[in-house]
Amino acid sequence: MSTPNTSFIQYSPYIRLTKDESGNYTLWLVTFIPQNYTIPNEPTVSATGSDIQVSVYVESGGATPSESWEVHSLKVALPTPSGSGASVNATVYLDDPEDEGSSKIPFDDAEEE
Repeated sequence: MSTPNTSFIQYSPYIRLTKDESGNYTLWLVTFIPQNYTIPNEPTVSATGSDIQVSVYVESGGATPSESWEVHSLKVALPTPSGSGASVNATVYLDDPEDEGSSKIPFDDAEEE
């Protein structure tokens, strides 16, 4: 097995946005992190204008990334956007406040559940 690329793109989350019949939005987020790192808390959700920001904080504890990486999948309930053309931006932070990777999707692209 080869050692993963630990560049910026490695931490960028894969995201999927869904909407149920009641108009509730859910963000499905998958990110890869070294096995010796942790995600100690649930993602935080905040509004920035009409857009929604989802932040995932990863802690290394000062350790060098291990050769083994693992996948973390997170399900995040989102508020209804306040305006048309709004989007959700998901960002992974390594040892806050370093931005390690982001992914963005418009609310208009939400899939029906």
